[in-house]
Amino acid sequence: MPVFTVFNAKICPAIQRILLSLALSGSLCHGALAQERITRYGAWSQGHAAGKMVVNESTQGTGPLARTEWRIQYHYLDNGRGPTLSETLLVDAQGRLLQHAVTGRSEFGSPVRESFSRSGDQAQWNSGADQGSARLGSEELAFYSAMESSPGVLSPLLRIAHRLGLDSVPSLPRGATRIEVLDRMLWRKPEGEAISVALALVALHGADVFPTLAWVRDDADRAFFADVGPGWSLIEEGFEAAAPELLARQDAAEQARLKALMSAVRQPLPGKTLIRGARWFDAPAAVMREPEDVLIEKGRIIARGAAASAQGDITNTIDAPGSSLLPGLWDMHVHVGKSDLLLHLAAGVTTVRDLSNDNPYLAALQKQLQQGELLGPRVLANGFIEGESPFSARGGFVVSSLDEALKAVDWYAERGYTQLKLYNSFKPEWVGPTVAYAHKKGLKVGGHVPAFMRAADVLDAGFDEIHHINQVMLNFFVKPKDDTRTLLRFYLVGDNAHRINLDGPEARGFISQLVQRRTVVDPTLATFEGSFKQRQGQLNPSYYDIAEHLPPQFARSLRRNSMDINASNAKRFSASYDKMLALVAKMHQAGVPLVAGTDDFPGLMFPRELALYVKAGIPPGEVLRMATVGSAKVAGLAQDVGAIEVGQRADLILVNGDPTRDINAIRRVQLVFRDGVMLDPAHVWRAHGITPFAALPTIQRP
Repeated sequence: MPVFTVFNAKICPAIQRILLSLALSGSLCHGALAQERITRYGAWSQGHAAGKMVVNESTQGTGPLARTEWRIQYHYLDNGRGPTLSETLLVDAQGRLLQHAVTGRSEFGSPVRESFSRSGDQAQWNSGADQGSARLGSEELAFYSAMESSPGVLSPLLRIAHRLGLDSVPSLPRGATRIEVLDRMLWRKPEGEAISVALALVALHGADVFPTLAWVRDDADRAFFADVGPGWSLIEEGFEAAAPELLARQDAAEQARLKALMSAVRQPLPGKTLIRGARWFDAPAAVMREPEDVLIEKGRIIARGAAASAQGDITNTIDAPGSSLLPGLWDMHVHVGKSDLLLHLAAGVTTVRDLSNDNPYLAALQKQLQQGELLGPRVLANGFIEGESPFSARGGFVVSSLDEALKAVDWYAERGYTQLKLYNSFKPEWVGPTVAYAHKKGLKVGGHVPAFMRAADVLDAGFDEIHHINQVMLNFFVKPKDDTRTLLRFYLVGDNAHRINLDGPEARGFISQLVQRRTVVDPTLATFEGSFKQRQGQLNPSYYDIAEHLPPQFARSLRRNSMDINASNAKRFSASYDKMLALVAKMHQAGVPLVAGTDDFPGLMFPRELALYVKAGIPPGEVLRMATVGSAKVAGLAQDVGAIEVGQRADLILVNGDPTRDINAIRRVQLVFRDGVMLDPAHVWRAHGITPFAALPTIQRP
């Protein structure tokens, strides 16, 4: 449902400008705009204060000469990182954006200095990562899409659109923002006070892969009210109690959107389905085999080879000469949301492992997947335990004592979890007892290396897995007082990893320790590639091959690095990333079990993760084994899924080309089979504004 009725097509531009100037100057029935209005917001993570936003709105002048300025201060800190931004916007009485400036620091510490200005029909901008200009009609409206911005900028955008009756606003550098209302409600304070507020849930489409969702006041001003998510909220002060209801209503609206999309892409496979003429990947052997037919029924592989094509009563036949059939891929490092599910599947990822989330949200999502209410990959959950500190990540349990940590272990064990994740602020003296207790309960333990420890220390304490290659690399130079709860865990690596001798006794001894203990390493190479190798204005190297497939604002954002890579450190950080690749290769050669995970954008990043292992020197077949049956073994599920064998689950993907010869072919997924249904990836990509990477094969139905 469009947010506004578009009436301006029947009104000349001059009348539009008069109406808007009257509205902004307070001469219409909406009531006079206050000369100055300050609105304060609190950011909350799992019930803990995480930041603030202050929006100061002031108007000078009246009528056509009025100017309205928004000054926004925005800051939050979670998991030892977060942005600090100062933002200013100036809008004239006709609704034209005249200025937009942002300064401060990004989430990972890069300086932010971004500006937009308009004089007459000439607009220009400079983000630090790009710059440009555009000529606009003297009466033409256009807003600027800042690379770094606060949620407060939605207020002027939505107000102008509302008062001009627009459901779409042009955005510079290019594209447009389409505005849609998903829900409306009247929220009343529960304490019995006679206070209520009319709210609207707004979705902004067009610039990015996912729509931007926000709650706004449902009045003439359309002021930003709240941004909510599982365990997270940024909301007007005094209305914190509204967050749970807003989240429930938002979740229902998002569920309705996803249900419609899932219905469009879900293709049930009744009877028997024959996949004919495709090469097939022998995951345990890590080799691609010559073409054989594969028959599936009710979500299981029931025959392969001559026995498959000889069977009768075949309902569906998929002709796939030139294609390759592989087991579904496993992304072993995600933080999944409902909107991510179809993108994972479109990339051929049929199983994901969630490594920290809001526990009730994740449990509900898993239940909906099991009951068929949602379509997505199999979701495996790790139990998350963090220590209380100013730098804590707020997911799962945040504990203040060893006793609380052990109770958290009990909670996860009672609910069938099989592995735990310990995090940065978990106290070193708790690690050994917690790991030992978890092992007695039958749970594995992995995670980050807690601050003031080294990777070798957590191995001695019994860790079964270490996440992120930077956490491994820190082992060789972190000092006892280095606080890796902060951004130091990234910048120390960039400054020092390049000088490590991987053939020296310390590195060889550490790798030997990993091998002896069979400790799994989850490197997440792709998430560090851009962070360490990208200068501002350059394209993130992880997206070199696909940038032209992506929506305009998303593609533009790939030229901005949240890490502070500059002329003084760029060469050093790039060399340090190359050394991390080399460490991964050394670990693989020595026999350290590796799993492929992204901790980054769902679906789009996973093929690059696999390509980076090949770049490090691991043969493509072994990388694909790691991402299929190898991950299934780590998860304890290899007896049921992960290989193309009779009796196994038919979690399968059909790929255009042979990824054992060219790993980049893994991006060209043509079909995905999961839990008895078939999915068309191209449909999913198009629905998210992404140009598909492959076309459907020929499918014969009765």
